[in-house]
Amino acid sequence: MLGRQEMDVATIKGIYDGSIIQPVEPLALPPNTVVEILVPDPVEDTEQRFWQRLIELGLITDVRHGVVVEEPFEPIPHRGMPVSQTIIDERR
Repeated sequence: MLGRQEMDVATIKGIYDGSIIQPVEPLALPPNTVVEILVPDPVEDTEQRFWQRLIELGLITDVRHGVVVEEPFEPIPHRGMPVSQTIIDERR
């Protein structure tokens, strides 16, 4: 846009009542200031918070979305009855 100056970006939390977004805390803006509102996707936001919490707890170190590394399948050699059959027999 012509004449647009670089501005600081602030994240402001607000509550939407069905027609108006009311900021949770007072804003240092003059009345009638035009603002841009970005509404996060609730599903994506929830998933992002979930992954962030796992990182904070030290359960994971990073999140790799869409990265699947498939290793070639190589069965473990086994003599005797198939393991699945052993499991079935031991349930009885």
